[in-house]
Amino acid sequence: MKELRDFYVYVLLDTRESGNFEFGGFEFSNKPFYVGKGRKDRWKAHFGKRKKKQNQHLFNKIQAIRNVGLEPDICIISNYFNEFEAYQLEKYLIKHIGLDILTNKAPGGIGVGAGTLSGDRNPTKDPEVSKKISQSCMGRVPWNKGKSGYKMFSEEQRKKLSEDRKGISLEQKVGKDRAEQIRLKMSEIRKGNLHSEESKKKMSDSSLFLSEEKRKSRKDGIMRYRNNNYIEIYQSNAMSVNYMSSLGFTDNQISISLGITRVMVKRIIRDVENFMEM
Repeated sequence: MKELRDFYVYVLLDTRESGNFEFGGFEFSNKPFYVGKGRKDRWKAHFGKRKKKQNQHLFNKIQAIRNVGLEPDICIISNYFNEFEAYQLEKYLIKHIGLDILTNKAPGGIGVGAGTLSGDRNPTKDPEVSKKISQSCMGRVPWNKGKSGYKMFSEEQRKKLSEDRKGISLEQKVGKDRAEQIRLKMSEIRKGNLHSEESKKKMSDSSLFLSEEKRKSRKDGIMRYRNNNYIEIYQSNAMSVNYMSSLGFTDNQISISLGITRVMVKRIIRDVENFMEM
């Protein structure tokens, strides 16, 4: 049977960052952010709607590039590899570019989560090879042991993830239909979600045992927030409130029309009258 040599290795490039990026003897005109291997139209799978098991970090990166009106560039390195050779080159590029730069989850190659060779072509199916792999891993402490959530990432990686996620709506992440389903589900979960008697008691006790200093600090913080909020509302609505009041509109009508509370309406009217009397 003739060996298939229709695999390729591709690199996704961030068109927001131009320059001369050289890694392991390969040069790119934009900064690489993902390395993959495939055949036919494999690379196109990254640019549709996000699937359940798709790399979230990679998806966010693509969306961040699109949010500024650009599209990632695709660099395909040769179309004439067999599957094993493609895996080897993928692993080589990931190693030289680095997982701290790329959005790849694993270092590539065979049997590390990036995919596997099928059937007898997969050397890890050999019992002898499998045994050696098992022995080499004995006593090795996993890099993420005892870590969860954001603790698994360095400060730099957290900042990178945060930047990539900025400006991405739920619709962009999961699609319009899925976003609507998530919102409906969250709404149903929250319905009737009342605090237990035990929770109420804990909240009550925590406020009772606040020191006088902390109680005053909390009260001052609330008052500062209310005053700052009022100043912003006053500056935006004072003229409209005063004009509508002079035309005979009720506080309730003004409140509904401008989308502010009746308490705010009354306070604005009072402050405007005091200002006029000065």
